[in-house]
Amino acid sequence: MDFQPPEVIARLSERERNSLLFGGVVLFFFMTYSFLLEPLFVENELLLGKLEKDRQELSWMRGSVERWQQQSKKKNRGGDASLPKGKSLLGVVDNTVKRFRLKETLRRIEPDGKNGVKLSYEGVSFDSLIKWLGMMERKYGVVVVRMNLSARDQLGDVNARVSLQTVKRKGL
Repeated sequence: MDFQPPEVIARLSERERNSLLFGGVVLFFFMTYSFLLEPLFVENELLLGKLEKDRQELSWMRGSVERWQQQSKKKNRGGDASLPKGKSLLGVVDNTVKRFRLKETLRRIEPDGKNGVKLSYEGVSFDSLIKWLGMMERKYGVVVVRMNLSARDQLGDVNARVSLQTVKRKGL
């Protein structure tokens, strides 16, 4: 069985049929690029931009943690940190988050065993959180047992889950 072109195409001259074929091939490649490849390229560029932003934020967070650790080591030499007499860790945490203006981003606070507390923050300033944790360690001997951080769209803000525990310590 031999292929017979439709009557309209059959009436065209060979030159016109070749032009029509060439136009069809060009249209095919244009449509393939427009609907398949170009959206993939655009999405790739967006993801690369987001990746770079996330890398910068991670680098900034690591630098902040490093600065905090260095400051903490300097300030902790030779001191005795503990909770005030008659105060619970839960009470101290509640009072200090107010002073550091972390209360509005605190979503949950709950006891964790005899000497611990768990906190959940949404959209908390990373710098403020780290400063508060440093103060809690220096002044009250409260240490971070576990901490999970996830970045937010706003640079410098994080969601955080923190587990704290009291540890009576004498200098480093």
